[in-house]
Amino acid sequence: MKLSDKLTLAIMIVGSFLGVFSSTLMNIALPNLMTAFHISVSQVQWVTTGYMLISALVIPASSYLIKKYSMRNLYLSFATIFLLGSILGALAPTFWLVVVGRMIQALGAGVLFPLVMVAGLKYAPKEHRGMVMGVVGMVFNFAPIIGPSIAGIILNVASWRYLFIVLIPVIATTIIAAGVVLPKEQMQGDEHLNYRGLGLLSLSLTAILIGLSNIGTMTFISWPVLGNLLGGIMVGLLFLHYQECSANPVIDLQIFKDRQFNLANSINFLLTSTMFSNTIILTLLIQGVMKQNPLVSAWVILPGALLTGVLSPLSGRWFDRYSIKRLTLIGLSLDILGTILQLNVELKFAFWILLGAQLIRQLGLVMVLIPIQTQAVKTLSPRLIPDAIPAYSMFRQIASSVGTAIIVGIMSIAASVVGTEAGEVAGIRVGFAISLGMIIIALGLSRRLK
Repeated sequence: MKLSDKLTLAIMIVGSFLGVFSSTLMNIALPNLMTAFHISVSQVQWVTTGYMLISALVIPASSYLIKKYSMRNLYLSFATIFLLGSILGALAPTFWLVVVGRMIQALGAGVLFPLVMVAGLKYAPKEHRGMVMGVVGMVFNFAPIIGPSIAGIILNVASWRYLFIVLIPVIATTIIAAGVVLPKEQMQGDEHLNYRGLGLLSLSLTAILIGLSNIGTMTFISWPVLGNLLGGIMVGLLFLHYQECSANPVIDLQIFKDRQFNLANSINFLLTSTMFSNTIILTLLIQGVMKQNPLVSAWVILPGALLTGVLSPLSGRWFDRYSIKRLTLIGLSLDILGTILQLNVELKFAFWILLGAQLIRQLGLVMVLIPIQTQAVKTLSPRLIPDAIPAYSMFRQIASSVGTAIIVGIMSIAASVVGTEAGEVAGIRVGFAISLGMIIIALGLSRRLK
């Protein structure tokens, strides 16, 4: 790779890392925000739900943007949007301005990750593509895991506002560097944005996400849950019909005719759901049941996060050397072992068992998530890659919110059925059990990869 290509990738990796890092950065700060603004749990959840929702909605448009505009212009524009959101969040005098700041951050972050994946595939020599995508994949696999750990350390010594402030100088530096280094070129050609298709997709995803986010607090047959879910599904079917008839689809549905893409996408959805929900479940167990402070949660999660950061580049090399079936068999078996340890943990010895189990789970995930990302586009034609990457990223973002909502919602129902403190423990065990089931299904699907 040329030096200019390496610098381009480095800048975009840092920017997209900050975007994904921010998605989980506020998770541990929710109690602090509730105290600071005197708000309820149902209100404070919008700090995370709003971020996931906006980033999921903007990703489909990234296919059009990547085809139409140069990487330089896209990075400068959306990194600046992320910077403005960070500044607003740091200075916000009211809670809802904090939420608006988070949503502006998500608007910027939603394009940065698909963009860096396209850049990785564009600039990496074919024989080193796995290694380069391993580094790129570290953005998604390491950043959301390290986020809560860093947040716990910051909150131990400073205000929640510093969770925004620490992002500002770093993203500003990448914007300045991007203006100098990034090339002025278009990815493919002139395109027109399909506003109607994008609107239908956005409406469908919004309704489904809102419906699922209400599962833990309302009955399934209530209008906020069932009404939103049915409405979202119906609009989604209308979107698919419109896509088939459109000469300019939001995402080319030809990508879903590729068996390897579908398998990789499904495995990615299941594992991403378990990875994001695991952080929440561990936080609830440590801070809710064990009555420990956020710093303890940080120390349980941190070693696994550091392991992910160290091994992510290596996992790309493993993909270059070993078969995807071997990697997924070993990786998912480790993930299953770690989840079983979490499921059966005894509270008396919980800290060390949870720490060790988290290490095992992260080792397994890092062996799978990055190689499966490269596997997803392995058999696609180059023409379909600009559509496949945003679609893959969109499903991953949906998994981080929808999958988490499903697991946490069912966990909340289980806890309410039992009641008292025993109900909290039972709910957490149900959450781990659902994660275990998802990983086993992913293992079964991985046997069909080639």
